Amino acid sequence: MELLKFIGSLHPFFATLPVPLVLAALLWEICCFIYARQCRPGLNDFLYLRGLSAGARFLLVGLASVGVIFAFITGYIAQDYADQSFCVPNQAIAQHFIWGRILLIGIVPFWGAVLFFSTVTISRLVHWIIFIGALIVFLATALVTSYFGGNLVFNHGAGVSVTATPKISNCPEEP
Repeated sequence: MELLKFIGSLHPFFATLPVPLVLAALLWEICCFIYARQCRPGLNDFLYLRGLSAGARFLLVGLASVGVIFAFITGYIAQDYADQSFCVPNQAIAQHFIWGRILLIGIVPFWGAVLFFSTVTISRLVHWIIFIGALIVFLATALVTSYFGGNLVFNHGAGVSVTATPKISNCPEEP
């Protein structure tokens, strides 16, 4: 029981990973694209930059994806502890879970696109636009999910433990 509570308490850590990592990947891609356009590097420089860009892409987005998976698992476990001291409406939890599921399921086509476009020879500009678009969708979905998670904590007290008073037992019934 205490182990599950500890695992659930890791949810905020894992939930915060995707946003800065995807944002860093987005900024990295933009910087690499601008550098490649402005400096007109030679073939060796271009291959080095492309390899560095691909490595950073897989590392940052890979860690963000792992963060999403662990955030979903720990959030599912933390659901049992959401209303420790306050009344948390099921609708608010359901909204957060829906966006969490969309983010979790969205990882599959996102990685499919990343792997597909890394093996197919197409225009660098087309590849870059598709990848940047996918990163923006990933980031937007993570931000919306985070917004609803913050709403659970700050507006409903989800996961907040109050030891000075007993659990409120007169929670209003939901329709």
